[in-house]
Amino acid sequence: MKFTYRAYDQEGKIVSGSIDAIHEQEVLDKLGAKDLLVVGMKKDDGTTTPVANKKGLKVPLGAMCAFTRQLSTMLRAGLPLVRCLESMSRNTNHRNLGLVLRDLAADVQNGDSLSDSLARHPQAFSSMFVAMVRAGEDGGILPDVLDRLASYLEMSLRLRSRIRSAMTYPIIVSTMGIGICIFMVTMIIPVFVDIFKEFDKALPLPTLILISSSSWIRGHLLWCIGG
Repeated sequence: MKFTYRAYDQEGKIVSGSIDAIHEQEVLDKLGAKDLLVVGMKKDDGTTTPVANKKGLKVPLGAMCAFTRQLSTMLRAGLPLVRCLESMSRNTNHRNLGLVLRDLAADVQNGDSLSDSLARHPQAFSSMFVAMVRAGEDGGILPDVLDRLASYLEMSLRLRSRIRSAMTYPIIVSTMGIGICIFMVTMIIPVFVDIFKEFDKALPLPTLILISSSSWIRGHLLWCIGG
């Protein structure tokens, strides 16, 4: 079966064409592999097939913070929602966010609410985000809700950054400690083994265990590292 499609390319431009596929999902899979975001398709019999589940485009938390804060500011200034989305889609430096915003603008232009449009992108917008936006729409306080969401996302971003910073030092120390242990076992202890051999005395049990462990680790070093 042949399908005619409309999609956004990597530069955010609308492209159209036709493709052979058995069903709609195969069209999405084939075009998704080419980094095309399908916004509409028709079967060869002229029947329009809605694209309910858009390609799952992920947007990083930092880009989400900037988008939410900027949208709140623009709506407070009295700009129309569609114009806000189109403007941000052209000016963002993040490709996935730009594609999502263009899709949102198209949906809102066609009469969908912002929350319904957001819900079609579960990889980019969480269920909590969508629910808050829907509450803001119902209550007529969408700019205020977006402002609170932006503050929440910014706090989450700061917390994530602090956790990563806190984890960096222990990881570095642990890596150095493991490296020092490997150096001791493979380079230093064998030197003492040669010295101990010169003494005609029985070695203490802990020393024998250490020497045996060193010998085993040196013989299976690559296996230990890989495991």
